[in-house]
Amino acid sequence: MEQFFRVLEVHHLSGKNIVNHSHKFGQLAAILQGTMIIKTDKGWWLIPPGLSLWLPAGRQHATSYSEDSHVILIEIEGSRLDQLPAECQPYYSISFAAGIN
Repeated sequence: MEQFFRVLEVHHLSGKNIVNHSHKFGQLAAILQGTMIIKTDKGWWLIPPGLSLWLPAGRQHATSYSEDSHVILIEIEGSRLDQLPAECQPYYSISFAAGIN
């Protein structure tokens, strides 16, 4: 089966709110700067720099930013999704972008 992943770099301004939605792909959101709050029907997570959150495909979630935030999103779809966590899972992020402004 075909595998697919995409990496996006996004910036959100303080006060940005993204209404409840879902994706057909799994998503790992890593915070480089700022703070992200993700809410689902299973709970909520406060993600500061150095942490990331795995969101499985199809998971309804809303996101908000209380300060200007720099985020790396890794979107994954394809046959390997069933080998990834079925629930939201926080992870420590690798500081691969520590020198990026």
